[in-house]
Amino acid sequence: MSKMRPTTFFLMALALATMTFAVVLSYTDSFGPPPNYSLIEPGLYLGGSGPKPPDATAVLSITPYRDTYTADVYLCSPIITFHPPPTLEWLSRQVHFIDTQRRAGRTVFVHCDAGVDRSATVLIAYLMWRDHRPLSETLALVRSRRPVANPNPTLLKVLEQWQRSLTVATPATR
Repeated sequence: MSKMRPTTFFLMALALATMTFAVVLSYTDSFGPPPNYSLIEPGLYLGGSGPKPPDATAVLSITPYRDTYTADVYLCSPIITFHPPPTLEWLSRQVHFIDTQRRAGRTVFVHCDAGVDRSATVLIAYLMWRDHRPLSETLALVRSRRPVANPNPTLLKVLEQWQRSLTVATPATR
């Protein structure tokens, strides 16, 4: 068996390392980052910016700008994170949008930039309204499916007001 020159050995080792790196890189690129959305229940997603769930046919964007999502139905209804807090009337409109889309058989994606507080607030309000659940129970349910869901103190106060409004509302006014 003939001896290999050090230069040839080095070039072969470099080529092998380059090919291995390319394979690893293409493997990780094909999977990409994890999606920034969570399935809360069949037909209902909560998330942030990034690719939308592939089966979402209705999008409710709480961001202050129009994003690039396309869907059969799209509503951009922005709020700013702290001031002024959203009104109960605004929250009611978002809840009814989600309800209308769900009743029409659409899969709904509710999102803001991070999917942490603004969109979580709207989705929590919807579930409280639909299921007649208290805030604490609904928040725990949403966090069990999306652990980063965490409405800020201002939005928690709005949800507490929402809860009070739901307890005085009759079924006909819901």
